[in-house]
Amino acid sequence: MIKVVVIDDHAVVRMGLKYVLGVRKQDFAFAGEWPGGAGAVEFVERTDPDVVLLDIHMPDKDGLTVLREIRAKRPWQKVIMLTTSEADDDIYRAIKLGAKGYVVKDRDSDSILRAIRQVAAGGKCFPDEVMKLFHERAMTPDLTA
Repeated sequence: MIKVVVIDDHAVVRMGLKYVLGVRKQDFAFAGEWPGGAGAVEFVERTDPDVVLLDIHMPDKDGLTVLREIRAKRPWQKVIMLTTSEADDDIYRAIKLGAKGYVVKDRDSDSILRAIRQVAAGGKCFPDEVMKLFHERAMTPDLTA
């Protein structure tokens, strides 16, 4: 069983993922949901999931900050960024901060489940278009103030 938690500020997204993970219960155990970035690290520590599905854009605390905090406390934690953003800077920062996957929310449920399985098994899951944006961004030098 792959124990999964969802951290997203949209209730309908959490509800949908809970349903999808519940339907596939032979593979997955839905371990809980959290409605935003504040308190998310403590939630992950309490639930001890195999995989975290983490939204990037949340109003109280952004997912990239949460990712950095989770990885600081739990460097082994497998996190998949689940987002609507295909912005190259979000992708670049997520990968640099240690995300193991990046899934755009408009994908079908099978794509999300495949990503969870792949990451839980120790792999990474970055779609080709995401890696293309990452490499393009990596070639652009960071500017200082």
